[in-house]
Amino acid sequence: MGSIHNNIQIFQIKKYIKIPDRRLFSGLLYVNVVNHNDNNSSDDFIQQVHDIDDASSGSVSDGIEYSSAFAGITGSTPNSAQTLHDRGRNNMKTSFADYDCFVFHVCGGMTLAGGPVTPSGLTNAQGGAQLAGLTPPMAQTADSGSTYTWLDTSAQLSSADLSATWYQNRSNPYGDYCSHFVKHHLLSRINNASGHVKATDGSRYFKHRPQLRRKFTVSDDQHYASASSISNEYVMSNGTYDTKTSNGTDLDGKNIITLGTGNSEGAFIDLDNAFDGTEDGNTYYSPVDRVTIYGEHQFAPASHFAGSSGVWSTAGTGAVHVSDYWDLVVDIGLRGNNANGSSSVGTSNKAIMKSQVNVSFQPFGETQAFNVSDSAHTS
Repeated sequence: MGSIHNNIQIFQIKKYIKIPDRRLFSGLLYVNVVNHNDNNSSDDFIQQVHDIDDASSGSVSDGIEYSSAFAGITGSTPNSAQTLHDRGRNNMKTSFADYDCFVFHVCGGMTLAGGPVTPSGLTNAQGGAQLAGLTPPMAQTADSGSTYTWLDTSAQLSSADLSATWYQNRSNPYGDYCSHFVKHHLLSRINNASGHVKATDGSRYFKHRPQLRRKFTVSDDQHYASASSISNEYVMSNGTYDTKTSNGTDLDGKNIITLGTGNSEGAFIDLDNAFDGTEDGNTYYSPVDRVTIYGEHQFAPASHFAGSSGVWSTAGTGAVHVSDYWDLVVDIGLRGNNANGSSSVGTSNKAIMKSQVNVSFQPFGETQAFNVSDSAHTS
């Protein structure tokens, strides 16, 4: 039976790829993430955490020890952090092995022609006098109606504000017909951290979150109207480690770590072995919790507030609705720290270790010119 673990602590890094409206694309998306501390050669993360704790008990911060990698959770409170085990890799400089690499087939596009859905059944106002007459009032005048200012900002209502129709509601009442039709399929995920179990005392590190891939099939090629079967596969890692050549010869010091005569293996475990005797025992660390891929366009009505009420308009000053391009968002959730330490589960304010993130997109379709940015495109 698997171990249930819902201590979700994510630090997001997003990449934005600008794409025109209604353009079909299909292509390969690569996401590579690796342990990267200014490109220095250092021990892997799991080994470093143990060695720091071993040198001075309690020196590893609660933000790490009570993160989703090292502690369980009951309700909103983390359980005691797991023992930080010695993996026998001190001074092996294997930080490079802390990586997670993905290949997705991504297809789709986004339609932006529909536009906002006008609210119905709400109190609305147009012009300064009507806005000032709402309950509570949203605007005021000091010169008998020649000019009006917003109560929340004291800024003067522009000509666009005065001519716009404003709908009264606490939260944004607008809908939007624009919609993305982006679909992705994981082709492969490879890392060295498929899971950690130490059978001698039962303690463990918690696995990274598996990446879902889904398949729709029917039982044969005759009954086309039959409902499709959905099969879900939750991928921790793909891939095989070769430890022999094609003729069966064992790899040696030219290929993998070997310890010479007179040295003890200590607690070192080969990549293709495990504490529990299965190939699930790779004990390096994956920086990635999950990757999500979706479409996003800029849509933000203008709004002003007074007390527990607000007014909203897609024609007022500051309103945004982009209708000629959109962003394909590659949303990479890195495994984050527990910002609240051991007291409760908090929202991560940084990744648990410094990583380098690289994204490459190789599309084919009606357009192949894409602009990749670390922030949403505004033009």
